[in-house]
Amino acid sequence: MPKLDGLSLLHQSRTLHSQTDIIMMTAARSVDNIQSALRFGVIDYIVKPFSLKIPSKEGICQKVNQVLKVN
Repeated sequence: MPKLDGLSLLHQSRTLHSQTDIIMMTAARSVDNIQSALRFGVIDYIVKPFSLKIPSKEGICQKVNQVLKVN
């Protein structure tokens, strides 16, 4: 990203909108980056490249329930 990396954007987003659920999609694979993102409260961390599979209805419901339990 020009002028701002993903973790900086995440930090700014948390400062302005602390209750917003965030899913981070990035090419950064380092454990430090993942741990930092999780400390900033992302609900999921997706590493690029990834394959997009259309989830089943059960899979979607399971993910929604996981998010609702966190909040």
